[in-house]
Amino acid sequence: MKLFKQLAVIIAGTVAFASCQKHDDTPAQPDKVTIDITTLKDGQSFKTGDTLKMQGLISYITQLHGYEMMLKSKSTGKELFYYYEHTHSDKVNINQSWVDTLRYTDTLQFILTAEIDHDGNQSTKQFTFTSQP
Repeated sequence: MKLFKQLAVIIAGTVAFASCQKHDDTPAQPDKVTIDITTLKDGQSFKTGDTLKMQGLISYITQLHGYEMMLKSKSTGKELFYYYEHTHSDKVNINQSWVDTLRYTDTLQFILTAEIDHDGNQSTKQFTFTSQP
């Protein structure tokens, strides 16, 4: 019985480790990541109550590791929205939203970071918006 438990732990550990590994030997190429946000444009203005739709597609020459999105106030640095998805695909659909609840004029920064691998290789796209009451 003890041998069975040890074997089960070894198998479970191997599966967990192998499930988040690169599937080929393609070297990381951050310039090959395409981030296409179709619903937001740099310099847009939003008003309190508006919904910012963050939709688009991230694509790469091989599997990505995941992505994160953040929306923050440039004046205070406060994080207003954060989303992370661990995924393994060469095409990742983006579909999130945030309702503007700010009651003052502020400049907001949207940052989307595509993670290529566990080694810290990534590609980033940023937009700046204005929120107005």
